[in-house]
Amino acid sequence: MSEFCCQNVPEEGCAVIRSGGGSLIACGSANGMVSLRDIRCPGIAEHSFMAHTACLSDLDMQGDLLVTCGFTQSL
Repeated sequence: MSEFCCQNVPEEGCAVIRSGGGSLIACGSANGMVSLRDIRCPGIAEHSFMAHTACLSDLDMQGDLLVTCGFTQSL
């Protein structure tokens, strides 16, 4: 059996949450933003960045490697 904990994340539209096994979790939102949060205090983003200019469809995190899959708007 797995143990898990639910946390409120203040950003709107957090679609994907992944842990890489370390002290950070990655939260990906539908608008393409990714925020890295400390698992001890997930309410505050340590780092945030725009991974895709359109939407983020998935992300994965292993150790210090973060991979995102999403869409980019072209002109």
